[in-house]
Amino acid sequence: MMMLLLATTVYSSAFKLGDLFEQTPNELIDHFMESAIKPEEFQKPSFSMFDSQKLDHYDLLDERTWSQRYWQYDDYFDEKQGTVQVYFCGEAACGGMPGEHLFAGVLAKAFKSRLYVIEHRFYGESQPFPDLWSVDNLRYLTVQQALADVALFIESKNVEIKNQYGFKPKWYSVGGSYAGAKSAWMRTLYPNLIETALASSAVVHAIADYEQYDMQIRKSLLLSSEECANNIRDVSNFAEFMVEHSEETRNQIK
Repeated sequence: MMMLLLATTVYSSAFKLGDLFEQTPNELIDHFMESAIKPEEFQKPSFSMFDSQKLDHYDLLDERTWSQRYWQYDDYFDEKQGTVQVYFCGEAACGGMPGEHLFAGVLAKAFKSRLYVIEHRFYGESQPFPDLWSVDNLRYLTVQQALADVALFIESKNVEIKNQYGFKPKWYSVGGSYAGAKSAWMRTLYPNLIETALASSAVVHAIADYEQYDMQIRKSLLLSSEECANNIRDVSNFAEFMVEHSEETRNQIK
């Protein structure tokens, strides 16, 4: 628990979640241990589809929409003054709240939150173009469009919650790795919608030609053998050479 908390960056306004993370590590552990949950305690609902998701949030004349998959958990939601958490799935098909990542569930219990888990556009069942993947269609697969997806989703759910319970809740976002970066960027770009963002191991700064990643891959391959690491290096070098010097190879990739 401590390792997770220390590796997490909090982007917060005057929301009490930010105040919570000003506590000492031991105080944090005590607080979340009180809210500890077991996988079987967290009920898994069937997914729903947000059918009015916009294809292009930046073209006001483009009225095309598509259906985005999400999950809603109300296990700990306080219908009088509860908060809402949005948990970001990353660059893969989503299955709802993963059993091995119950920290989001712990937060939902601690802050009496409704929890939404949202699948990323172009992954899993969240396909703007279910039968047609093309270069032209994939231009809609951008971070900016994905963040705007969540913003529109939040605005829509705020209306629903206001109509049903009579108040507008405060939202916080949670994610790890790329999804953690999305969590941080949501707070930065949409501070009117996201009060606090937890960004665990978030890759918020892109690095071109990131050689350290190759070094880590080689280090891992050496656990098998030096021959294995060298073979992977040679194959990678050959592939790069072919792409750089062979027009036929480049055309095949396209």
